Amino acid sequence: YLSCHIFESCCIHSLPFIHVYPLLTSVSSCCTRYTKKKLPCLLVKNYSIQTIHGSCDINAIIFHVNGRFVCADPTKAWTKRAVTSCLFLYFESKSQAQNR
Repeated sequence: YLSCHIFESCCIHSLPFIHVYPLLTSVSSCCTRYTKKKLPCLLVKNYSIQTIHGSCDINAIIFHVNGRFVCADPTKAWTKRAVTSCLFLYFESKSQAQNR
């Protein structure tokens, strides 16, 4: 998995929720299905990228959610918005908390 971070230059999009698959994967296993249910952006802490170039069968964005991992389809518009907006909001809130 490749760890990724959002930079402050990202655009903010309005996206109050992202989808989540009810069966969460562990960090050492591969995603086999994509999420379909909703999850508040406030729970998303980071993400990883799963590719088919390793031992996994599907490409996926793996959202890090309170120590668990949620698989999303990287070709879906909501996944792309979640990567930019949800994580931007998370890092922005952490930055504001450190400046207090």
